[in-house]
Amino acid sequence: MIRELMEENKRLKAGLGGGFGNDPEAAKKLKEAEENIRRNQAMMDEMNKSWEQRLKESENRDAE
Repeated sequence: MIRELMEENKRLKAGLGGGFGNDPEAAKKLKEAEENIRRNQAMMDEMNKSWEQRLKESENRDAE
């Protein structure tokens, strides 16, 4: 799954490389692609956490 997310991030970043000029539809797609990249990166970061980190974060939330 991580590999798939990394490939999607790469594909989305490649799509950002082309100039869009003043095209509002392209600007909307750019914004959506950036949001997808951000979401995918957050998912990858969460998957890369060790179970000890997750346990500690859970304990911290429970203590609050």
